[in-house]
Amino acid sequence: MIINIKNKEFLYQIYKLIGNIKNCPKANIIEMMGKGLNNDNEIILAYINDDKEDKIVRGFLYATVDNMDGERTAFIQAAYMSPKYNKYSQNVFDKLIEWSKQRNINRMDIITTRFPDSFRRKYGFEYTGTLMKRYISKEDNNG
Repeated sequence: MIINIKNKEFLYQIYKLIGNIKNCPKANIIEMMGKGLNNDNEIILAYINDDKEDKIVRGFLYATVDNMDGERTAFIQAAYMSPKYNKYSQNVFDKLIEWSKQRNINRMDIITTRFPDSFRRKYGFEYTGTLMKRYISKEDNNG
């Protein structure tokens, strides 16, 4: 079952899942989610294992309405699906598309360092650039 989370009931479970995402700023994402629970410009979708009495979050997608290159976009802030439940990823993604269309949003963006080819192949994303980083060392001197 895929639900749009509107209260804090499932946030702790999502917090634990975020730990599986490499290089994800867990505290920042959870803080953003908590503030945006009832904001129409944010959505938290969760796949809930509903075959048991206990409702367990097995995957989630968190997106916000943003502006990129002058276009409104559904910006995917964080997403994760437990490997055993990966077959439901497309269903969660389809719900994001439906939510975006209701808001006249025709574009989705994501920055990922993990499996970018999967997003291209499975969901039709295209490469538009490369996120690069460089650490500044104590030896750097730019004037």
